[in-house]
Amino acid sequence: MRFAITVMVMFLGQFLSGQDCGCTINQVETNQVESCDLVIGEIVNVSTVSEFRAAIYEANQTGGNKTILIADGTYAVASTASYPYITASNMVIRSASGNRDAVILTGQGMKAVNGTEIGLSLQGDNITVADLTIKEVGNHGISLNSNNNLIHNVRIQNTFEQMIKGTSQDGGSDDCIVQCSLFEYTAGIGPQFYIGGLDIHDGDNWIVRDNIFKSIASPSGSQAEHAVHFWNNSSNNIVERNLMYNCDRGVGFGLGQNSANEGGIIRNNMITNDGAGPFNDVGIGLESSPNTKVYNNTIFISYQNSIEYRFSSTTNVDIQNNLTNKRIWLRNNGSGNVENNVTNAVEDWFVSTSTGNLRLASARANIIDQGADLAEVTDDIDQRSRPLDSGIDLGAHEFFVGGAVDADNDGFNSDIDCDDNNASVNPDATEIPNNDIDEDCDGVSLIIDEDNDGFNSDQDCDDTNAAINPDAMEIPNNNIDENCDGILSVTDADNDGFNSDIDCDDNNASVNPDATEIPNNDVDEDCDGVALIIDEDNDGFNSDQDCDDTNAAINPDAMEIPNNNIDENCDGILSVTDADNDGFNSDVDCDDNNASVNPDATEIPNNDIDEDCDGVALIIDEDNDGFNSDQDCDDTNAAINPDAMEIPNNNIDENCDGILSVTDADNDGFNSDVDCDDNNASVNPDATEIPNNEIDEDCDGVTLIIDEDNDGFNSDQDCDDTNAAINPDAMEIPNNNIDENCDGEDLTTGIEEWQLGNVAIYPNPVSDQLVIDHIKGAYSATILSMDGRKVYFRSNLLGETHLELNSLHKGVYFLKLKVEKNNEEKVFRLIKI
Repeated sequence: MRFAITVMVMFLGQFLSGQDCGCTINQVETNQVESCDLVIGEIVNVSTVSEFRAAIYEANQTGGNKTILIADGTYAVASTASYPYITASNMVIRSASGNRDAVILTGQGMKAVNGTEIGLSLQGDNITVADLTIKEVGNHGISLNSNNNLIHNVRIQNTFEQMIKGTSQDGGSDDCIVQCSLFEYTAGIGPQFYIGGLDIHDGDNWIVRDNIFKSIASPSGSQAEHAVHFWNNSSNNIVERNLMYNCDRGVGFGLGQNSANEGGIIRNNMITNDGAGPFNDVGIGLESSPNTKVYNNTIFISYQNSIEYRFSSTTNVDIQNNLTNKRIWLRNNGSGNVENNVTNAVEDWFVSTSTGNLRLASARANIIDQGADLAEVTDDIDQRSRPLDSGIDLGAHEFFVGGAVDADNDGFNSDIDCDDNNASVNPDATEIPNNDIDEDCDGVSLIIDEDNDGFNSDQDCDDTNAAINPDAMEIPNNNIDENCDGILSVTDADNDGFNSDIDCDDNNASVNPDATEIPNNDVDEDCDGVALIIDEDNDGFNSDQDCDDTNAAINPDAMEIPNNNIDENCDGILSVTDADNDGFNSDVDCDDNNASVNPDATEIPNNDIDEDCDGVALIIDEDNDGFNSDQDCDDTNAAINPDAMEIPNNNIDENCDGILSVTDADNDGFNSDVDCDDNNASVNPDATEIPNNEIDEDCDGVTLIIDEDNDGFNSDQDCDDTNAAINPDAMEIPNNNIDENCDGEDLTTGIEEWQLGNVAIYPNPVSDQLVIDHIKGAYSATILSMDGRKVYFRSNLLGETHLELNSLHKGVYFLKLKVEKNNEEKVFRLIKI
């Protein structure tokens, strides 16, 4: 898939912009309609049929929001096997150039097909088709079954059936615009009778404007369908400012007695038929079309009736301000208002009936200012405002009696302005060459081709030289753009800054006129035509082979003289007997370049060098552990070598990595070999033992247990560990002020006998409120935890006092009462439950 995608911001309000992008009938005829340049979502550029199909497929898969721009060319996109079927919504399909005639979508020909062959099938909503041609298809140019579509500046030619078909499936197609387009059979007649321009079923709120319909005519059998036809439950459609030339029928609303159309307006259209074809029929036909308005149309045809309103279901129609050459006729009990029409026009009233130009040739008193002022008619077929004089003229063309019109306000009236709808076209305008427009109204559009090479000056980048034009062959490296593509042909294949016309090897960047010559390599580096060769001593060997090119006795063929420190034969080796002067010739010296290596040298162990030339390099491994003494940090102990397993905390480097393995995981200063719990820093040989917790803190192998009175209960359980009669299993003796069973209570028979004088404390154990009574004078109450922390205090208490102890946790506490007058105090054990 080679089509290019460019991300764009969605063009909001696309459909409304399409309505504002208009044209004139003359621009449609001459292919000068301006492109609306509409864009939605991503832009997809295509230049082949496969790319076009791939773009539509991707749009259908992703839901749409794309603009497909088609490069100029002809594309065979439709056949019975495959045709563009667009289910995506929010799409634009148009030519990239904006030239309607430059992009052509075709089928297999204007012929009957066994199957379906459609130029474009629009199934998604809000689709724009613009600036292209569709022709030669077996069914329809465009088929619609969707809403809010825009057809702009499209040429549809030579279809075997109706050119645009709106089906009634799923409620039909509504709210569409067809504008600035050309519909024609180029042979002057169609292929059969089942043809038409627009054939719209169940279509509501359409606008069909500023289009040309040519030769939609049947060759045999029966008359063709209308140039524009709305029927089968259509409503509220507008057909305006269209030219219909030599079509069997012009505009039709409804068909027969049952295929109804409701309302709508038909206005400012020109309809002409010279009767040359086998069939011709009515210009405007209303059949079962109530409440329809037919205003200001000009009709010149050969059929007996110019406008018909037929059948009893056609009621309340309003037919006014029309100019025709044939009668307006009531048929089959239709009814409505018919007034202010002229039906006896003759040919010389008009500019040219043979070309369909039904504009008034001159002022006619029975036409000028004779029309009713209708709110629905504000302009004419040329989009000029009505009225131009004192009143509305009859027909589609408003004639200016007071003088020629200057519609474009350029200072030149229409009698001398050759395009009075374009202010840039008038007798004083400057001609723009090569655009096929006669700006200065001299009857000739300016074309400049000074060198007569077949290319105009807007295409030819040097119009004084016939050898320079878009078709010319580019000549490299001459600084001239022969083919006008904006690019000079420069060939410098090796990018060395020298073009191929002066570079003697343009594939080698080291070869060019600025290169430095390398001698004796048979290469001409500097492109001077000579390869550099140097032989200063003329011994037949170049300097790259001769190790001394100043001495002819030295060269690769010379005889070597030993022990003279000269390499005569340039082999890189001096012929000497004892090169290292260690007293041993090279035949016994295993390294005659190293004086420390000879048969008398002392062997150095473990260096892979045979110093004494005995053929063996000395290796020492005393403990036979496979590691030489230069690797083994203790070559007397086979358990110590680089592969040994390190034993932590033994002050020995078993693996010879220079690091002793010491493990003290809890960082308490004791290694794991003496620390009985190396994950707990509070456990080590120096730690203080905590009694009765079943932990050996000091690592002596014994956990500390204290039971001083040997009653079987440790001191953390025994509330008096000095008295064997007091422990959790002891029998409580009532009223003796002693808690024998360590449950925090002294057994009493009523109010606690905790007294200082007549003091009473109850209840004890207490859950929420503690009562203190029978103390004379002011006193304070303090509650202490078992570890001596003050958890409750109140002072200046008198008489019976209630202490709220809800906030205290369950447990054993001390209650201290102090008489404030004489500081007499008493401490009681208090149980909070």
